[in-house]
Amino acid sequence: MESKAHFVVRLRYNRQVLTWDGVERLDDIVPSAVLRLKRTVQLSPRQEPAGTKKQTRHAARDERTAVLEARTLSANLLRPDGTNTYLTNIHLNIVHVVESEPPEGEEPVSWRLATTLPVDTVEDVEAIVDAYRARWLIEEWFKALKTGCSYEKRRLESLDALLTVFALMAPTATRLLELRWVGRNEPERPASDVMTVPELMLLRMLEKKKRRVFPKKPNAGDVLLAIARLGGFLKSNKVAGWQVLGRGFEDFSKMLQVYELIMSEDEEM
Repeated sequence: MESKAHFVVRLRYNRQVLTWDGVERLDDIVPSAVLRLKRTVQLSPRQEPAGTKKQTRHAARDERTAVLEARTLSANLLRPDGTNTYLTNIHLNIVHVVESEPPEGEEPVSWRLATTLPVDTVEDVEAIVDAYRARWLIEEWFKALKTGCSYEKRRLESLDALLTVFALMAPTATRLLELRWVGRNEPERPASDVMTVPELMLLRMLEKKKRRVFPKKPNAGDVLLAIARLGGFLKSNKVAGWQVLGRGFEDFSKMLQVYELIMSEDEEM
């Protein structure tokens, strides 16, 4: 609050709120909140976690189209027991998002979002919901950084070293996320949307050397597959993970430097 920074967070628990009638639970007062927004969104698929431990908070689901309703209210959230803060309550805007017509047998989407942002207009509520929905893409970016770029394996000890490597790897993580997201979600987009002309020329040469077919007019899906193959990906595995994609892109980047150097020397001659 003092830094004047805004936030959108999801509340895991049905928090206590202070009302004119005393203390109530958030879920008890939400039904009387104002319906601000009704929109259709595409929900991404969610898989069961690896291993034998059962995931209880977020069950597996197929990709589906969902109709979401968002209700808003302002509330004074009481301080949880056992916390060490001088505030007894904090005034926040609440956006409660619920799937109105979930498929039979499926758990409906239900998000309790707390924010310092205004909720006065439809545009305000849309921005808050979209800000929260962006968290999954942000999480994928961190996976690209930590796993694809092996950031956690660098074992650096000082803050300066960590920040320096972070600055160097952040652009690469963004490229990896772009390649993977576009290649998986919009594979028919032209390859030129995710790669430069010299990069595509080199990629074609590498595929030809491996005696693999690379289309004359490649798309984003073809690029993703070719980069992943450089990292050891087998098409039978169906989905390229961050490790093989990171290895492939690292090798490709090294070869690209050599390729561009040779091309520049040829042009000078």
